Amino acid sequence: MSEVKDDIMPSATPSEDEIRRWNALPRDEQLKRMRQALIDGEQSGLSERSMDEIKAAARGRVAKLRNG
Repeated sequence: MSEVKDDIMPSATPSEDEIRRWNALPRDEQLKRMRQALIDGEQSGLSERSMDEIKAAARGRVAKLRNG
């Protein structure tokens, strides 16, 4: 079995490069990473922030990534 070195994980707002890298992964690796992302989300606990606050923070992170 070959080792997959790309650390790409599923994202709600992937860049074109992230989409290309995700699509380059073997299907079983995509499923493994998707399962892990869901487990991590489930285990992250409850938040005191509202959905609007969470979305605003996520949009801010994406804007920073896109703007350097």
